[in-house]
Amino acid sequence: MRLSRRPLRCTDDRTVTAERDPAEQGGSPSVAGETMAAVRRVCQHLYVAGFDAESYLREAAERWVSEGGSSPPPWNPVLAATGAALVAVDAMTTAAARSVIGDYDPALLAVETGWIELSGERVELPGRPADIQVWAEPLPAQDSAVRHLWERVATLNDFHDPHLALDATIATLVAAGALHADDPVIGDARAALAVLRPNGAGPAPKPGDLPEPWRLLLARWRQTGGPVGTVAVGAITPPFDGVTAAIVALKSRDEHFGVTVELVPGARTGLPYRDLPDQQRLTWWAADNLGNHYLAEQGSWCGGVSRAGGKIGFWPALDPQASSIDLMPTGTATRAIVRVPLPWAKHS
Repeated sequence: MRLSRRPLRCTDDRTVTAERDPAEQGGSPSVAGETMAAVRRVCQHLYVAGFDAESYLREAAERWVSEGGSSPPPWNPVLAATGAALVAVDAMTTAAARSVIGDYDPALLAVETGWIELSGERVELPGRPADIQVWAEPLPAQDSAVRHLWERVATLNDFHDPHLALDATIATLVAAGALHADDPVIGDARAALAVLRPNGAGPAPKPGDLPEPWRLLLARWRQTGGPVGTVAVGAITPPFDGVTAAIVALKSRDEHFGVTVELVPGARTGLPYRDLPDQQRLTWWAADNLGNHYLAEQGSWCGGVSRAGGKIGFWPALDPQASSIDLMPTGTATRAIVRVPLPWAKHS
């Protein structure tokens, strides 16, 4: 049986010539295995002195990050596959490969314990960067009907009519005796939603006499001019209302900013529009060190009961003069706070 030849790149841009696998042409699998074993021996012994496995893995990781490797499912498998291949041919130890991957892939954090996975195994990661602060705190006491009303206003969703949802919420709370029909909070809620999601030809005027944080949020609503940049966060919150969140990274753009997150167990963003799932829900707020407030809606998302993750987008744009931002996933009784320094802050 005649074997064809093909070049195989196995080290630092040098090639060896290997016999083509007969199994690819209908040949014997046993011969194929022997051929590939020979190739591995060539790579390991002929060129190993010229191959820096850690540098190769780090270069792969840099490309992986630049191409959005930590985006939600379907996951980009390149980084883990590269590390696993290097371990498989004894170019790196498992511990060394894990250490490199841990530097680049906070998205693989198991948020309940702080580990990454490589080749089906887990490894503990070092703590979050020292300049990022994380804590959880109880929410101030508030009437349950009023809290629910504002939570409905804060549930931003471009695929459903928020005004219909708010009207139904108000009617129900009034009918149940939880709110009086003339309660001023009803008018405040409608005025705030009219700014967030205009229900007419043009933007609604911004009401000035609203409770916080709504007044601060609406003061800059639709403002653009945010800084452009990305901050690796890699922070894990303490449990709050039964949920633990991993904030992977923050990305700021001219019109808005967003974070990549993972939640354990899975949780919804805002109040439902269609069904009534038995699942924790979160409202995502943010506040910078200048007192500006921001509100988020869910972007691309991979939901689940035990785990969920994806993109959370905040509006308005970040204030370029802000030097830190508090990211605040908020439950019904507790919220987590992740304080992230902003390296691009412009000071007047």
